[in-house]
Amino acid sequence: MTASEHPGDELGVHGPHELNAKDTAELARSAQPAVELHEAPPQRGEAHPPEPAQRLPSAPPGASEALHDSGGAGAGLGPTTPTPNPTASWQATLTGKGGYPADAQISVSTTHVVVTNRQVLRYYDRSGTPVGGEIGSNTFFTAGLNLKDAAGNTIDVFNDLRTIFDPYRKRFWVTAYAYYSGAAKVPPAKQRSYIPIAVSKTQNPLDGWWFYWWDAAAQQGQSGSSIWQPGDVPDYPIIGIDKEAVTITHAVNNGSFRYWHVTLTPAGPLSTGTGASGWQFWDLQNPDGSVPWCIAPAVHHGSPKGGRAYWLGRQGTDEVVVWAITHPFDSARKVQATAVTVQGYADPVNGQQKGSSKRIKFTNLGNAIAKACFRNEFVHGVANDAHDWGSIGKVRTSIHYVRLPVGSFPKVPSPPASGGVDRVFGGGNVNEKLGGLKHYGWCSVEANKNGDAILGYARTGEQLFPEMRASAYMHNESDIRPSVQVKAGDKAADNPGITGANAILPWGDTSGACVDPTDDTAIWVAQEYASKTADGNGNYDIWVAKFFS
Repeated sequence: MTASEHPGDELGVHGPHELNAKDTAELARSAQPAVELHEAPPQRGEAHPPEPAQRLPSAPPGASEALHDSGGAGAGLGPTTPTPNPTASWQATLTGKGGYPADAQISVSTTHVVVTNRQVLRYYDRSGTPVGGEIGSNTFFTAGLNLKDAAGNTIDVFNDLRTIFDPYRKRFWVTAYAYYSGAAKVPPAKQRSYIPIAVSKTQNPLDGWWFYWWDAAAQQGQSGSSIWQPGDVPDYPIIGIDKEAVTITHAVNNGSFRYWHVTLTPAGPLSTGTGASGWQFWDLQNPDGSVPWCIAPAVHHGSPKGGRAYWLGRQGTDEVVVWAITHPFDSARKVQATAVTVQGYADPVNGQQKGSSKRIKFTNLGNAIAKACFRNEFVHGVANDAHDWGSIGKVRTSIHYVRLPVGSFPKVPSPPASGGVDRVFGGGNVNEKLGGLKHYGWCSVEANKNGDAILGYARTGEQLFPEMRASAYMHNESDIRPSVQVKAGDKAADNPGITGANAILPWGDTSGACVDPTDDTAIWVAQEYASKTADGNGNYDIWVAKFFS
């Protein structure tokens, strides 16, 4: 294991801008058009990770090779008790699909639930009843911000919505990335992209919001900069929270991937409407010297030892990178990265679905960490993976879940030492008779105060429509429990804009998970499934479920 340190630079945070309770309530009542765009067009240079030489899965030495989602790679003599059924389960009524794939997200307070897709958000009470109408992302952010590019054009696209609930300050946070829809006609030197962020004033999103923004690219617009290049654009934001900072990370592309941008801002001052500068990194390196493609900041619960906050990434074919930062906003600032050896990752594949030759896409983000959380001196993370379950010569997309002990950081032992978990699961449920190939992916994870984790994800296969499932990994059990179906797919997924008998249908990219602050025990999840309703973005909807209380 190795560690590295990085200096970074100050981040200019602009704001606050206010949306008061009256205007917030009016915005929700007005049921603004839910979709300003259908599929958000790729920005110039939008890019995902470069295609590696194909990595084929193989069973790790000594692994059980059972053909179900409670056995397989990394499995022990696990529980036979299934994952409990959800205690609440309802459809998020977002009639405007807001682009595709769904990018499902959820955040939960003691009074309200916020659900977002790529370009739409809506408030609900905890029983699933909508509180007001749908709000398009453009409507939401332009109500609080007035952003322009260097040519004077109004920034009018706010894409890839993300939301979390802050357990420290009891606030909702919502972010995205923003740009001008006509940027292709603007000289690159005058193009600008931004990261907007909104934080609710209370646990009730109708009580008003504070809005802030900063540049999406480091040193954006600075003449002679050695970092900024005209035409730099963001993609795929990820948001995390800890005791000191709200952290947003995202790719910066310009014809191809350039760097992963990590930005930290002081969560306390921003949540009370006080402006404060932040910190940013654009030249981070993995412990092996490679450039990180995706760094996922954790949603934290509690106070990590040493005042650290954690992010997760990947390097090579069989390592997870644990990043830790201390003193993020003073001169004692320190960033370290430690590599942890786990089972080797294999390239996801696109999955079959019942009733259609069109495939469900699982390959968009490779093996990037999709969601991370911290609890009780463990960091949890999930990513897409692949495995040949039963060694039948047919690879299926699966889920790779890790639980890493970080209490002695920078020493992070490989699982199963010190209670760590390194688990690839998928293939099928031991308790069902449904046959055919099955693919699992686009997972999210959260852990409650007991250390019990819920993983919510999509599943599709030759004999089933794209559906939502969940699995429990209890803190005192030796393996993941067999999964439970949360919402069955209604029909085969389709999209009118994607034609061809063997077309690939974008799916997932994210899913949501949030611990309930009422008891710090229940866990809510949100995921995309194939529904009966359709618009120009296809026939998907988002389903919400609550576990453990």
